[in-house]
Amino acid sequence: GGRDMSFQDLAKARGLDHRAVGVLDGTQAVEYATSLEDLGVMEWRRREEYFSGHDCTVDFSLQGEYTKAMQVLHRRALDAGATVELGSPVARVAGDEGGVLVDGRRFDCAIVTVPLGVLKAGALELEGVSQPFREAVELVRFHGASKVVVAVAKEEWDRHVHRLEPGTAASTPALARMIICTEGFAKQIWLRQAGRSVIATGFLAGPRDAAVAEGMGEDEAANA
Repeated sequence: GGRDMSFQDLAKARGLDHRAVGVLDGTQAVEYATSLEDLGVMEWRRREEYFSGHDCTVDFSLQGEYTKAMQVLHRRALDAGATVELGSPVARVAGDEGGVLVDGRRFDCAIVTVPLGVLKAGALELEGVSQPFREAVELVRFHGASKVVVAVAKEEWDRHVHRLEPGTAASTPALARMIICTEGFAKQIWLRQAGRSVIATGFLAGPRDAAVAEGMGEDEAANA
């Protein structure tokens, strides 16, 4: 129980200097695509406790377009005897005794997966949901997120690493790691090697960083 506290208020209460606040911003705020003002400490702790019991070390990537995954699900649904209707906008979902009504049509159940912004805007009318759910929709905040991906020839990368870190062997750059840049335009940068290239992926998330990324051209982002 108890009232939650934002990371920004926590930083002020603990008297953290700007460098420590920058690290919090680059790790926690970017991770949650929000800002330190909006991220609650209790909220963060609950999330960390949940994921501490799960193996999140394996990454998966989809080969080809995302629509291929939807096509597979579509085919499986048809094979199971389902009826699939596409291009059918829905305006109202209402709970009803023994089922649910979707624009007046009765179904056993409905799974609503519209984005949170659609619910906030009231673009989809929901009836029969609990008041706590409605309050949660109003209270939860979210912001945009962007990625800036730059490929650098490994030979060029080695020269820069050797110049910036003279004690580092040029043939073994520190890859497959995350770098926090508290003063950079991308606060969180992930590095990995792909063939003869080094891939640097900058994450810009939250109201401030997303606005910066959306206003940049490709060349400007690469030089930043």
